[in-house]
Amino acid sequence: MQLPVQLRQPGKVKPYGSIPRINWRHPLAKNLAVYGYDVGGTVIDLINGGMGFTTTATAVGRGASRFGSGYKYTNGGGAVRLPFTPRINSVAPPFSIACSFFVTSAPASGVFFCLADTSAFGQPIYCAADSATAMRQGFNNGGADITYTASSILNDYHTMIGVGVSTSSTIAYFDGVSQGTGTTDPTVSFPTAAPTFNSFDLDGLSGNTTSGFLYYGALWTRALTASEALQLHLDPYCFLIYPEDEIFSTIVGSVVTAPQTFTFGPRWSDGEFSTEIVSY
Repeated sequence: MQLPVQLRQPGKVKPYGSIPRINWRHPLAKNLAVYGYDVGGTVIDLINGGMGFTTTATAVGRGASRFGSGYKYTNGGGAVRLPFTPRINSVAPPFSIACSFFVTSAPASGVFFCLADTSAFGQPIYCAADSATAMRQGFNNGGADITYTASSILNDYHTMIGVGVSTSSTIAYFDGVSQGTGTTDPTVSFPTAAPTFNSFDLDGLSGNTTSGFLYYGALWTRALTASEALQLHLDPYCFLIYPEDEIFSTIVGSVVTAPQTFTFGPRWSDGEFSTEIVSY
């Protein structure tokens, strides 16, 4: 069932703790290739299937923030990656990569989300931060980064989006606002690449400096527009359907038969009055 209306209020907080599915009728879902969603401590690829698992000996804990529960990453702690999918073993423009996060301490060359290879620092495209104010949108294994300065990212909800528009054009968005463009070809080809949270590569700890939450990581095989980047920041779960949505939609969309009401009125017959139903 596809919902005709969104019954819940839009916003950055995860609406429910249940496992959603993609609403493919929503414009933002067009050309989604990967969507890793943290369902309270387990990352699930809602498109390709499969669950994330830690790539290091250090386990990832669980916790809750005011924007929703999930894995609670720690500085130097575990990373999570999703199973490999052939959808992303070669990424050429147009494409877009995005993630959202809530961090509680300043990262140091920390990657929030990337398509990572097994080689050291083999990150085809990624969203990262060098400090609490220095942001880095990576393309083409670091050969075409866009760097910019933001206000402190600590203790609040943030979104990073990188767009490979063409073989000579890239854009970085932070919290839905454009932060600059690049002119380098972002095309990448890594046959063993996989979506990875909180790590530069699939196997090592290098770069694992995130302390906080990474709510989702996604890849589109198209270029998101400026208005879509803003929408993704303000209402990140607008293209997801939760079981609760379907339950509420069923209730709201039910056909309810109104109870019958009767009105009695006078009737003249055979020289005397009687009563009968005159309307209902």
